[in-house]
Amino acid sequence: TAEEVRRRFPEAAVIRSRENCGFGRACNLGAAAATGRALFLLNSDALVTEGCIETLLAELDADEKLGAVAPRIAGADGRPQMSAELLPDPLADLFGPVRRRRRQRLRPVAERGGLLPPGAYLGGAALMVRRTAFQEAGGFDERLYFYHEDADLSMRLAAAGWRLGVCGRAVVVHLGGGSARAMKAAASVEMVRSRLQLLRLRRGGAAACLSAVACLAGHLRRAAAAAFVAPISPRRRQRLRERALVLAWFALGMPPRTSPLYRRLLGDWDG
Repeated sequence: TAEEVRRRFPEAAVIRSRENCGFGRACNLGAAAATGRALFLLNSDALVTEGCIETLLAELDADEKLGAVAPRIAGADGRPQMSAELLPDPLADLFGPVRRRRRQRLRPVAERGGLLPPGAYLGGAALMVRRTAFQEAGGFDERLYFYHEDADLSMRLAAAGWRLGVCGRAVVVHLGGGSARAMKAAASVEMVRSRLQLLRLRRGGAAACLSAVACLAGHLRRAAAAAFVAPISPRRRQRLRERALVLAWFALGMPPRTSPLYRRLLGDWDG
């Protein structure tokens, strides 16, 4: 609880929101209260290893054009995770081989370190951003509630001329899914919604429509695959339920998360 954090860490400034205001807005609140020359964003399900923060800060100090740097990410089992991902793109959404080929080219940088190529973004699970760069980009776009805020910020940092990179000498352990585990189907819905919002904001309505078609087709295909083995697999039955809820959300006209219909179908983010 916030009270327990205050008790255990009296040196920390605790900001309590009256609502679940979403990742981007919460980070903006923290950034406004912070005083350092760099901002370190960290998911609630991530663990910082020794020397990580100091190493990331040294990386920023060594390159005045580096606007943001992410550590190397490892899972709880020690396996590497992607510290960077591909920006949403309708072509890659529609054609799986295109996406897989682009992702394979990105993998060496995302897992071992280096400067980010065009068409990629730094993940927000653990990310250090130069304060001046964050302010120049205008912080996180609070219209994106959950997912793809990091993609949008990376796009605007790159457009402002800042370099983005992954530091292979700094490591964070990401347990994964901690923020979304309690509302899996709702989290899947918000991932789709944020993806479409980002494309509409940055690339126009046509790009968002193409991506929506690709997302809908993908969920239909995966739901059909899950239904085939659901009778013998409890895990697949759960996946099928989640896919069905996402498809129901599409069919109902993609209601906002604050609507009574959404809450009955998917749950309440403030509950």
